[in-house]
Amino acid sequence: MKSLYVAILMLLLCQPMAMQAQTTWKRSMYTQVTPQNFRQQTIFQQPINNNKIDYPLLNAVIFYLVNEYRLRNNLPALPYSPILEAASWHHSKAMAEGNFFSHTNSRDKQRAEPRDRVRLAGGSNLPTGAAATTGQAGIAENIAMNFGKTGLSYLQMGEAFFEQWRNSSGHNQNMLSDRAKQSGVGVFQLDGKFYATHKFAWFNEVKDGAPVVDKLPAEL
Repeated sequence: MKSLYVAILMLLLCQPMAMQAQTTWKRSMYTQVTPQNFRQQTIFQQPINNNKIDYPLLNAVIFYLVNEYRLRNNLPALPYSPILEAASWHHSKAMAEGNFFSHTNSRDKQRAEPRDRVRLAGGSNLPTGAAATTGQAGIAENIAMNFGKTGLSYLQMGEAFFEQWRNSSGHNQNMLSDRAKQSGVGVFQLDGKFYATHKFAWFNEVKDGAPVVDKLPAEL
């Protein structure tokens, strides 16, 4: 019995050490890191190298910052959605490469509106009309752009985007909406300009099932 207790204690002690040793973000970490402990993770303190950005890591830190904010405002933290992350990242990439800043992508009819982009990332229960019906997920979206300063950590860059949204009434309402059930963030950088997109599933979580055209950045 004593040896079992020691083994369990060692496992608990080693798990945070293993996390601290990580230098790149893995999707499985969403099950280990929480809004309550993410600031203790040294992985988010790494400086950003614009020539080799860990996009999943930058996406994750903004996800946790928003959930931390929700908890401070007596709202539940939102579950992570890889579908919403993929849709968000591809929209940020499209804005950067197309040199536009809008919720509507007029350059690509397949990806024109937020729900179109979620569908191409694998979402299946999305409205075809103006509003979501029973079982469907409505999509809300925050976007932002800023110039990254040299030497910023992933956490500092995430905080810059978070503050932009917190100081904007409409964006802040999206972050604190009690209709939100799920979220995912995607950031892309081009020529020193960082574009961020944060998608929220309203009313219901997004379900998979549609063909995946737009994959997660880590899968490309």
